[in-house]
Amino acid sequence: MTAFTLPAFVLVLAYGICSAALSCYQCEGSESDCPANLNDAAVADFKLIECHGLLASICTKVSIQLANGNNYSSRNCGPANIQTNSSETFCEFIKSIYSPLISESILDEFSCAACTESKCNV
Repeated sequence: MTAFTLPAFVLVLAYGICSAALSCYQCEGSESDCPANLNDAAVADFKLIECHGLLASICTKVSIQLANGNNYSSRNCGPANIQTNSSETFCEFIKSIYSPLISESILDEFSCAACTESKCNV
């Protein structure tokens, strides 16, 4: 019975790991390709991807507004932990990259969101 139970346990465990994959919306580009704000109708048009990798994953959404008024957004999977500092979140890390561009008036606005539920990066 033990020999039969162990393979069944492994299959159940494998199914649990596979079914727990995080799904995130994916797009990148200007306002027409990847709008900063989505409505329910637009969400249906976006590609949904599964996050894979050795690190824990999150869904991310980063939006910037250039000084000329153009918007650019990106939605994707991202790492849950940034290795530069154990307490630094994904958005804190991204903000540290964009902060000099904001202070130099190259960017007007920056926003970042990270979440851990499937399809949450709208």
